[in-house]
Amino acid sequence: MSINDATNVASAAALASASSIKKVTKTFSNNIIIKKLNQLRRKTYKCYYAKSYDQLPNDEISDLNQELVSYNSGPDEGISNIKLVPQRKANSHISTNDQEISKVEEEKKLIYECWDSFHKLGIKKFNCFHHKSYGIACSLYENNLTNNTTVGDPIADVYAIMTRKDSSVLILADGVNWGPRSRLAARCAVRASMNHINKFLYSKKNLTTHDIFKVMCRSFDSAQEFILQRKAAMTTLCCCVITKLKDPSQNSLWTACTLSIGDSTAYVFNRHKGIFELTLGARNLDNDRDMRNVGGALGGVYGNKPDVSNLTYSLMYIKENDIVFLMSDGISDNLDPIVSQTARKQTERKPEADNLEKNMINLPEMSPYERYACGLAHMKEILLRNKTPNESLSAQETCAILIDHVLKLTAEKRDLLEKGLLEASQIEDTEKKSKFQADLRQKSLKLRGKLDHASIVAYEVSLF
Repeated sequence: MSINDATNVASAAALASASSIKKVTKTFSNNIIIKKLNQLRRKTYKCYYAKSYDQLPNDEISDLNQELVSYNSGPDEGISNIKLVPQRKANSHISTNDQEISKVEEEKKLIYECWDSFHKLGIKKFNCFHHKSYGIACSLYENNLTNNTTVGDPIADVYAIMTRKDSSVLILADGVNWGPRSRLAARCAVRASMNHINKFLYSKKNLTTHDIFKVMCRSFDSAQEFILQRKAAMTTLCCCVITKLKDPSQNSLWTACTLSIGDSTAYVFNRHKGIFELTLGARNLDNDRDMRNVGGALGGVYGNKPDVSNLTYSLMYIKENDIVFLMSDGISDNLDPIVSQTARKQTERKPEADNLEKNMINLPEMSPYERYACGLAHMKEILLRNKTPNESLSAQETCAILIDHVLKLTAEKRDLLEKGLLEASQIEDTEKKSKFQADLRQKSLKLRGKLDHASIVAYEVSLF
């Protein structure tokens, strides 16, 4: 399968019809889904998470093989043309432990020497793809047919993945708001973080999971410094490092170490056990989430300081052939039953039928936690929809199927706005034009889906 055919594969593999979405929602809604989820949790993967990695399990990992298998980044050239500026030291924006800060003095000194470690590996462009190590990013926004542009361009999401024989590093950033500076912030964060991990993780032996978290933590500091140097805006950042455990008694187990800030999310998919979130702890699942609030961000949020309010470390033990994937909220939000209009928000008072849209009257009410659980169940159903029980799913297919799903989910809203932009361009009266545009926005709000930038990067856990 060629790289250019990825989206076409997704079209054949996933059909995002309203009827299939409602079927899943009806099956897993309300108390049923809570019961099923609790039953699954007793025999499936557990996510350990905390605000500090020293509260998480500390396991020895196998020595890391440095031979590269795949490295790619996007959208477009991704982080390929973002050149790092040499730093003689990195201030500690993420680290809060004095002992930890003193331990990284040597790393601070070395940052100047390894300010761009990729050239030593012969990497000029991040365009070495593999079906087990893959990413896709696109825009869900409407095209402006009057000037042949896309609303919201440039895409402010950025991803990168570097996979070796026995490990992988996945990073995804979602620039806050629109514009070139938001995209620059995301590119700077991913480039600097990947550079730091590439240098300091793979140059050491006898590592533990805590050592991985230390390197990841310092990589976020490097990302913050680079964003400030380039005078970029703000961005979320999510990073996951997958390695194999060293303990012979745990021969089949791998670890997924994750560090995140903001609303980008990470998951593990096992076709027999389901989908489990790696970024638990970054938000309260019992509260309604404001989708306009990212929760935390790198960049100059408070002067030269980032917002680390939802910074979260997590660890999960996973198995070979599982698929680990990171995604921006352009995908995760569109899996919410409220956004896809297959359920409605739970309220204290029963809403009057007259106050509900016709298509919402018969929908089940869901609490925030039920919405979350239903979203996970629906994600699994999407990925396995056209698969036989013995048919495998690659990282490339995972990306393509989920991107294809959100493109189809938002198609009606995008089509309405594209036609509206074209019609508005032909209205000369300013007042009539403003009224038309206001009515158009109201009509679009009644349609399912959320328009956004959508990106995903995935890795199939395996030895090459």
